[in-house]
Amino acid sequence: MHFDFIDDEATIRNLIRVIIAQEGYGIKTFTSAEDYMTYFSSPDFESPIAIISDIRMPGMNGISLVRYIHEQAPSQKLVLVSATPEEAADVDGQLCALITKPFKAAGIINLLKALKHCMDCGQCEEDVPSGQCRYGIEHSCPNSDRLEES
Repeated sequence: MHFDFIDDEATIRNLIRVIIAQEGYGIKTFTSAEDYMTYFSSPDFESPIAIISDIRMPGMNGISLVRYIHEQAPSQKLVLVSATPEEAADVDGQLCALITKPFKAAGIINLLKALKHCMDCGQCEEDVPSGQCRYGIEHSCPNSDRLEES
């Protein structure tokens, strides 16, 4: 089981790679939304636990990527990362969570565990009423909540 992470900043990609790997999950990283779309559309695509993407990137941004993926795979778990959460308002109902920068590793770890648990128990299907997919942290599928660590 793995997570897919898209961010143009190498420092953030490496940080998230370390956090996810230390928790025992696999991770595939991508430097742009375009690179990810190529992978997503390829026969080599392996469905991840969740797709996590930065919003602001050169070229295609994370919002457009979320819209595309949600259209192609509506049950895919999607998470955006942003320093300005207002940017994600247009895709709120398509997200499991929004990670607000700056973030703490503990918040990311809690979200990873919730997403994995959610996948294992199958309670994140789109026909489940809002609020039934809660595990004690800010996480909701398919409706979004905010993951903010102070």
